[in-house]
Amino acid sequence: MEKKEYYKELSSYLKQHDLSKANRVVMEELASLLVSKREDFIFMLNSANVIASNEMTDAELVDLFLDNIHNNKKLLLGAAFLISHNNKTASFNGEEEHNEDGLKATHKVLYNYFDADIYDNFVSDDEEHSNVWGTAIAGAVGGLAGLGGKLADNQRAKKFGATDTFAKKAEAKQQMVQTILAQRQSQQIEAQKKIEASSKTKRIILISVASLLGLALIGGVIYAIKKRN
Repeated sequence: MEKKEYYKELSSYLKQHDLSKANRVVMEELASLLVSKREDFIFMLNSANVIASNEMTDAELVDLFLDNIHNNKKLLLGAAFLISHNNKTASFNGEEEHNEDGLKATHKVLYNYFDADIYDNFVSDDEEHSNVWGTAIAGAVGGLAGLGGKLADNQRAKKFGATDTFAKKAEAKQQMVQTILAQRQSQQIEAQKKIEASSKTKRIILISVASLLGLALIGGVIYAIKKRN
């Protein structure tokens, strides 16, 4: 998903207080990053003490992420930062920088959708200073108080056990897997196009060489005939 489109779509659903669709946007963006920035996605998991390796399949990495997102504060923060890092916006001086509002919005969606209020003292002083993602993440925590509408309703629903985290994870997995499959299919199509283009180029070269050899042979025959005469 393009940078502007990600923030535009996420903002649209947040304004509508539609947490489910807002989370879909986040899941699809994370899935896209798993494909395009695989090493960074794995680093995000490992930095949150979720052991992952490049040998794992896409599906295994998705499962690791979703199995831990609801109770791993470092992973939640890391996911928000990973998206922000790959969706930087131009500042007034033309340099790219993190979109603080966008980072906070992503964090809010993940925090609320996956029942993250089970954390006690979401970020302690020690954790805030030792966070591997740096001080930029700390700003995301401060944005939690601004939730309203259905987001606030969702918080209240959790207290009564109305939120089905398992079902939400299953839905999120489907969204991520569908995005990954589409991206992998696109990669295969592009790879096939390159192979076909390369083969076509080779055929053209061979035909050109054969034509030159044919012309040279014909020229040689004509020259030999003229010389005899």
